Amino acid sequence: FPDATYVATSQECIKALADRPYDVLFLDHDLQGEDTGMAVVLWIMHEYLEHGKPLLEHVVVHSTNVVHSLAMIRRLRTLGYHADYVPFTAEIRGPFHL
Repeated sequence: FPDATYVATSQECIKALADRPYDVLFLDHDLQGEDTGMAVVLWIMHEYLEHGKPLLEHVVVHSTNVVHSLAMIRRLRTLGYHADYVPFTAEIRGPFHL
């Protein structure tokens, strides 16, 4: 994806989302140390509630952490986001339409 923006932390992701619009967000749960993608989801939810409109069209959660990935998906879908769980691993097959 030559036009993609790559970030490593939740704060970098939040800054990127705040700086310009994106159509799709690929999001992992388990980031560096204690940092997780849930921080990004909570920020997205806050922004939606603050402004009344979605920030982006589609979120793909690709973490192999099934429990936390599903929690992220549920939160996003509660606000009407198109969110899918597609783990990037050979052991777990997807996409999953929950």
